This record gives sequence, structure tokens and C-alpha cells, in this order.
Amino acid sequence: MEFNKQYWDDIFSVQIKLKRATFLEAERLKQVLNWEIEKEFKKVIIDLSECIYIDPVFLSVLISSLKKLIILGGNLKIVLPKNGYNLENHVVKSLSVFDTYYSHHEAVESYKKVFVTPFKEEKILEELPETKILFSI
Repeated sequence: MEFNKQYWDDIFSVQIKLKRATFLEAERLKQVLNWEIEKEFKKVIIDLSECIYIDPVFLSVLISSLKKLIILGGNLKIVLPKNGYNLENHVVKSLSVFDTYYSHHEAVESYKKVFVTPFKEEKILEELPETKILFSI
């Protein structure tokens, strides 16, 4: 199989075991990602570290998956090859919409660093001056 799937808590990762990621594999990747997103994985990593070429159709599957995840409050991170890759200019520009890393470990750790601090509503109300008009119609 050209994809290796891995799971860490709430993180889903797919390692693409191909030198050339093309339209031939794009539909299979789309099925895999849709399945995992439906199972409510919102933190996704696509490891392209073995790829030397990424087809625009393959890239469009990644972008559409990112859009779905953002709507659900998630994210998709990309692991790029260290040795470089053979991409057309528009593909390189398209990769800039992703959080990119050069190792799988870095990508996993980046998800673990994200946290939300709970806020206390009464503290926010205390900090607002009572006499100041915040909104008027």
C-alpha cells in the first residue's frame, strides 16, 4: 500500500510512501482523509517526506481536506522532503497555505503545543469600565 496510517491520541497521520504523488493516488488519499475526518479526527498530518514530485491534482485533494478541517475547527499539517522536490511554481505557492515541517516528529509536537486557556467571564466583566459606551445604535 502507498499510504501508512498512524494514530496518536487525537492526531491522524498519513505517510505517503511514493516518489511521485500523482492524480492516480489522489482519489485514494481523498477517500482515506474523508473517512478519518468523518470519524472526527481534526488534527491531520500528511507526510510527503519521501516524495520528489507532487502533482497539482494530488495537491488539490490536500487543499480541499484542509478547507473541511478548518470548517470543523481542525488543521492539516504537511511534512516536506528534506532533500527538496520537483514542483511547479503554482504548486510551491499553494503549499504556503499549510503549516509545513521537515520532520514528522516536529509536526506531531506542534499539535501538542496548541492549547486553549479557559477564560472566566466574571474577570472579563470586571475589566470593562462601566461608564464607557462600547456599542451604540
